[in-house]
Amino acid sequence: MKYKLSSVLIIGILLLSITNAYTLTEIKTIASSPEPGDALLTWVGGGFWSPPYVDENNVTRQECTWPGLMVTRDDGTSIWIEPNFWNIASGSGENYLRFINSSDKVAFYTKLENVTTQWGGIAWATPEVVFVGRTPPQFAQLPSAGGYEWFSLPMSVSEFLQNYDELYVKASYEVVKANGTLVRWGFLLWFENPNGQALAEVYISFSDDFGGWVGDKTVLGTIAVPMIVDGELFSGEFVVMRALSGGGWAGMEFMLSNADLVNNTVIVDIKPFIEIVFNQLVNYFGVPADQIIWGSLNLGSYSGSEGTGFEFGWIIHDVRILSPEESPKIITVTVTQTQTTTKTVTDFMYVTVTSTTTQTETLTETSTTTLTTTKIETSTTTSPTTVTEQITDWTLTGVAGILLLIIGFGVGWMLKKPK
Repeated sequence: MKYKLSSVLIIGILLLSITNAYTLTEIKTIASSPEPGDALLTWVGGGFWSPPYVDENNVTRQECTWPGLMVTRDDGTSIWIEPNFWNIASGSGENYLRFINSSDKVAFYTKLENVTTQWGGIAWATPEVVFVGRTPPQFAQLPSAGGYEWFSLPMSVSEFLQNYDELYVKASYEVVKANGTLVRWGFLLWFENPNGQALAEVYISFSDDFGGWVGDKTVLGTIAVPMIVDGELFSGEFVVMRALSGGGWAGMEFMLSNADLVNNTVIVDIKPFIEIVFNQLVNYFGVPADQIIWGSLNLGSYSGSEGTGFEFGWIIHDVRILSPEESPKIITVTVTQTQTTTKTVTDFMYVTVTSTTTQTETLTETSTTTLTTTKIETSTTTSPTTVTEQITDWTLTGVAGILLLIIGFGVGWMLKKPK
C-alpha cells in the first residue's frame, strides 16, 4: 500500500528544503558568540577530557576531546549536547557547539582542515543533541535527558510497542554545508542490552550525502510513513538498510528518498521505525525480544568528507517528544477503483484536536467502479475543527465518460447521415 501525493506538494517541499535562512558565516557567528547563561563546547584533539567551567562572563565552557553537557530548557525538559568528533585525531581550524539559553536553541559550526582520522574512511563526526535518554550505550553512567511526564528512556522495546500506539516527535532545524562536505541529517537511535552494551545504531535520515549506510549493507525495501513537513502532510518514502557496524553491533538506516529536508519543521511518528528495528534484531540478528532496550533518541548530523577537511553548521530551533494532546491525528481516506484490474490508492490528512470523537463510516457505491471511503470525524471542546477531504469520485467520473461517449456516437451518426 502506498500513499498518494500530488507533484505540486512534492515540488513545494523540495523548494522549501533548498532555501536556507542562514549562511555558513551567519551560523558561525551565532555558534561562536555566547551570551551570559549560555554553554559553549569546543572539541580539542589530543585524547583528553577536562570538566566544564564557568568563565568571567557567566558562560559555561568545556574544551576537550570528548565535551558533553546536560542543559535544561525553559519548559523543564533537558537535553544533552555533544560535538562527538569520534573519528578525528587532529585537524586545524575551529568548531563551536552553543546552547542559547535565552531561546533554548542549539547552534553548531565547524571548519577543520588537514584532518587525520583514527580509523580512516569518510565518516568523522556525529555532533548531536540527545533529547530523550542517553548516548552511546557504552557510557551508561551518563544521565538521561528528557523530563517528559508521558515518556522516558531507556525503556524495553517490548514495553514500548505494547503500551504506545504512537510516539510523535517534532524537530525544527536548519542545516548548511560547504561543497565537498558530507552530511547525513536526522534522528539517531541507540539500542542496547540490559547490561548497557550496544545492540544497534539506527538512523532516520531526512538528508544524506553519503547515499545511505557507509560500507556493506543490505537494502530491505522501502516503507511509506506519513509526515507533517512545514505544516503540510507529506508521504515520506524511506529506503530501509541493514548492516553490521564496525563496532560489532547492528546498524540500520531509514533514508528518505523523495525529499531533501535540510531546512524544515518535521513531525513524524517514530513507532513504525521501531517496529522494523525490533523485527530485524529478533529475526535476523537473533537478539531475544526481552533483551532489547531502547536507550536514546537524538537529533544531529553524521558528517565527514572524501577529502581532508569539512565545513558545515546547523541550528536546532526545537526538538521534542509531543504529548498525546499535541500529537496530530492522521485521517486515512481509502479509494478503491475496480475495472479490469484492481487499484488501491490511499490518501491521508491530519488535524490537531484537544479531544477526539472517533466515528468510522464506510460508504460503498457500485456502478462500473467501486468507491470505499473510511473517514474519521473529529471534534474539539475549544473551537470547531473543519476537515477537508480530498476524494476522487470515480463513480461520477465514470458516468461523465459514458455520457461523453454517447454524445460522440450521436455526432458521428449525424455527420454520416445522407443529405
